[in-house]
Amino acid sequence: MEGFVSVLPPLLAISLVLSAGSSLDIILLAILEIYKHWQFIIEFVQANINPVIVIDISKYVVAVFTTLQIARFAIALSRSEFCSDEFPVKPMLFPCQTSHVRMFPKKHGFSYSYLLVGIPVGWKGNSRGMISAEEEDSRPWYIRWLSMKPSLGWWTVNSDDYLARGHVHDGLTGKLRGYLESQGVDHKKYAFAYLLTAAKFLGYASNPVSVWHLYSAKRELQALVLEVNNTSDERHTYFLEPSSAKLVSRGADIPDSIRYSGSLNKDFYVSTFNDRAGKYSVAAYDPLFPFMSGAGPVNTTITLSSANSRAMLIARVYSAGQALDPSSMSVWAKTKFLASWWWVGYLTFFPRTVYEAFRLLFRRGVPWVSRPEPRKNTLSRHADPTEIHIEKHFWEYLEDRVMSSENDITLQYISAGLLGPSSEGRTARSHTSGERTLEIRVLTPIFYSRIVQYADIYAGLLQEIQSKTITISDLTLLKLLSFEYSPILNPKISRAGICFALIKKMRSEVPPIPLLEKPDPGSEVFQIPSHSVHGLSALDHYVSATASPSEVYNYVRGVLKLLFAERIAHGWMEILNFEIFIVRLMAIWAVVKFVLP
Repeated sequence: MEGFVSVLPPLLAISLVLSAGSSLDIILLAILEIYKHWQFIIEFVQANINPVIVIDISKYVVAVFTTLQIARFAIALSRSEFCSDEFPVKPMLFPCQTSHVRMFPKKHGFSYSYLLVGIPVGWKGNSRGMISAEEEDSRPWYIRWLSMKPSLGWWTVNSDDYLARGHVHDGLTGKLRGYLESQGVDHKKYAFAYLLTAAKFLGYASNPVSVWHLYSAKRELQALVLEVNNTSDERHTYFLEPSSAKLVSRGADIPDSIRYSGSLNKDFYVSTFNDRAGKYSVAAYDPLFPFMSGAGPVNTTITLSSANSRAMLIARVYSAGQALDPSSMSVWAKTKFLASWWWVGYLTFFPRTVYEAFRLLFRRGVPWVSRPEPRKNTLSRHADPTEIHIEKHFWEYLEDRVMSSENDITLQYISAGLLGPSSEGRTARSHTSGERTLEIRVLTPIFYSRIVQYADIYAGLLQEIQSKTITISDLTLLKLLSFEYSPILNPKISRAGICFALIKKMRSEVPPIPLLEKPDPGSEVFQIPSHSVHGLSALDHYVSATASPSEVYNYVRGVLKLLFAERIAHGWMEILNFEIFIVRLMAIWAVVKFVLP
């Protein structure tokens, strides 16, 4: 016991060194503690730990764990849970192939295997251990892995990953209903819906496109919802009511189907080699024809055409085998399927997509197209922790400006990149609370990283309108809000005070985001008034006056990091964090080499 107590300080020191959030002073103290007890650590290990015993124990642990996982695997695949008869079609596995053929400006093509999972929207449960939907398991990971009754299937579909960000109580049904209502579409027209998606396998998925098939009460396909994701964590959803439908005979061995076709304008940045210009032509076969009684084949073709109707890219996803119903598969059939398809999702983005992108860029010489900021009807990426913290203060500042206004204004504020209640629209009213409404809609979380770099908030808002990171419905009403705030920063020396002083010195002119596309027709053109680019902003003064000391410090620390990132890391927080990590390593090396005897 005495030996364990003696070795405890260096063990705690090691844990501090390994912790990601340790500050430099804590790390240096930890190194000194380890160095002071280093000789004792060596002697303790040599005297108390027998390598042979450790190896023998490890063998038994590995054997027991492996046996447990094999038994768990067999039990999971033999589960009998399944959906009720209220759904006319079952969850299914659709082995597919996807191909991309680029026609312009350089010809290039590739094809690889791709697995789709079909889910009747509204179904919740587990289909024989292979597919589960809307199932949650809040147990710790080690309990889930040791449990002989796993609750999740190998491929999982959770409504939190689809359409609008966040959670709704009625899952995929609620998500779909909310989307249709946002598009002004009566959801009651569609009695059934079937989702084809690249489901998560062991918690991971690369899911470029999910297709929602909407059916009438007569079980006829009436509309499609195409949910598109890009690698920047942005999402755009297209609603398509096909303009034509044609019965197609596929031959003696393949059942007939109906080919639906339609077109829509491209409004979302997907590929690094195409901008947002052009039009999509969609041709899709009903995978459940006839009357939601079929099981494939899947066959969807999307053609991207330029503004002059020239075909640029043809993308297809089509069945590479029979659709499989997990409820009728044997344990051996499931095992073979898992061995054949478990790896597909992991390779969809990397290395497959990245490899083809490098071929296009370096071998074909196709020019790179930079990503524009998302438009109003596109779902932005998730906000990072710094942006989330800044957003909280920005909203409170706006609310304070409205409440303090003597004018008759109602503010409707819509954030970007947040989850939970903060992602919903919020409203603030002046004391007179009249009928004049001002809408401020943030389009991308990068707005929060940029607005705190301005010394003049009003001028910053105007510039961010031109940079397409925010939309403001009425500039006349915006001008009625007073964006000044009385300077009441505490002059005492403190961590926050020092950071504010650095911010005051480091602030400079914020360059606008270059517009990669022509301005929208009829977009408002205005002049940004002359303003100071240095000093502290009204938002700084508001945070200092209203927030707690810890919140103030987190705010100024985040703003400082953003300003440093612009100066020495090209605006990339990832590069700045790496640079900070290198500086810490150099400081530790200097202490070990020059300070310790």
